[in-house]
Amino acid sequence: ATRCGLRVSLLKEEVQELADAIKANDLVEIADALADIQYVLSGAVLEFGLGGCFKLLFDEVQRSNMSKACTTVEEAEATCSHYRSSNTECDFEEVDGHYLVYRAGDKKALKSVNYSTVNLKQYLSPGTPCSANFSEPDALNSVMAFHNLFRCPVLAEPTIPDATRCALRVSLLREEVQELEDAISENDLVEIADALADIQYVLSGAVLEFGLGNLFKALFEEVQRSNMSKACKTVEEAEATCTHYRTKSTECDFEEVD
Repeated sequence: ATRCGLRVSLLKEEVQELADAIKANDLVEIADALADIQYVLSGAVLEFGLGGCFKLLFDEVQRSNMSKACTTVEEAEATCSHYRSSNTECDFEEVDGHYLVYRAGDKKALKSVNYSTVNLKQYLSPGTPCSANFSEPDALNSVMAFHNLFRCPVLAEPTIPDATRCALRVSLLREEVQELEDAISENDLVEIADALADIQYVLSGAVLEFGLGNLFKALFEEVQRSNMSKACKTVEEAEATCTHYRTKSTECDFEEVD
């Protein structure tokens, strides 16, 4: 419970950092917060033992999300008929070789009648082996495909979007972190996996909306460089570090690791 609580707390803390950076209109701090969310999210994935299958989990979420669009005119017509039978006026249009059904009035995209829900149990059943080598999902490119299809923003340069889009991005992250906390409370590993994959999905969407997609690898690696520099590389550096803290009345010692 302690480690689970820590993981949720770290995610909440970094999402709040993002909200604060947006409020301060500080793009550098926004980039830092997004990279930090990715960092603590990856830590959570590892702590829940999902590193070896996270790519499969994410790709299943992507498959399900993309199935919200219709692949043929016939499917789009059947989807419109389905919603109209429930007194929901709608129409469809072609987008990049797919067909999106829109609700009349607000143009909200409606799910296809052939929408296929996420099935993560297939990767989490007892005895199902996960890869010993961690293969990362192609999250940014996958989510960009979804954004392009469903006409969500993908910005080419670092930008702070309008207040409505910023608020939506923070809200989506908070919602998924709450889903993770709820799943932990219910001791439901499938829902935990789903929440972690969803956090990755909405985080990648935020990175794209802030125009940081092309820079995000470099941003993350700078956070990694900084975090790894917390360790001492030599005995002399460790001794100097201990001396530094002892001058501030902080007793400490060091040991060799790896």
